[in-house]
Amino acid sequence: MKHKKVYIAKRIPRDPALHFVLNVNQSMTIDQIHALYTEKVFVDKNYTYNGPWILRPPLSENSFLDNKLPIDLKPIHIWNMVKSKIENSDVIIGIVGNKSYGTIAEVGYACNQKGKAVYVLPEKAINEDDLQDLWFLFQMARGTKLFWAENDIKNINEFSELGLYSIDEYENFLDSIIPNFMKK
Repeated sequence: MKHKKVYIAKRIPRDPALHFVLNVNQSMTIDQIHALYTEKVFVDKNYTYNGPWILRPPLSENSFLDNKLPIDLKPIHIWNMVKSKIENSDVIIGIVGNKSYGTIAEVGYACNQKGKAVYVLPEKAINEDDLQDLWFLFQMARGTKLFWAENDIKNINEFSELGLYSIDEYENFLDSIIPNFMKK
């Protein structure tokens, strides 16, 4: 059975697992980095993790290991690599919080791709007001419902961490996210 390619967008963790970090150095060309990034996958038991990848590990929330990136690597190059991984994925999961701006952009881009199952889940530590403020993003992802699958929800750990084990439970969760301006 062919595994689905899953892209799990979220904020970079402080201590990422080493298999999520790509070794990049200043002597590499943009094309070499692009190939390294876009060809990398990690095969999990139930799916193939298709990104994103970290080009260098973080030391703390706002600092990274010594800058070993080529000077000609620009943000547009990174965005092009990310777009390529999203386009080459079957499933996109965005784990959002009140500062997950990149993840929000990735989810928005993924929702516009044909044939992609897009799910949005909250960070565990998100407060209720911030969750409600993100209602629109959750509804955008709901627009890809035609491509959702029970096996996605059963096989991808991020769903079980929230106690969601079926599409019905996921939809009930989405129904609970009401915009702050609509609250009574």
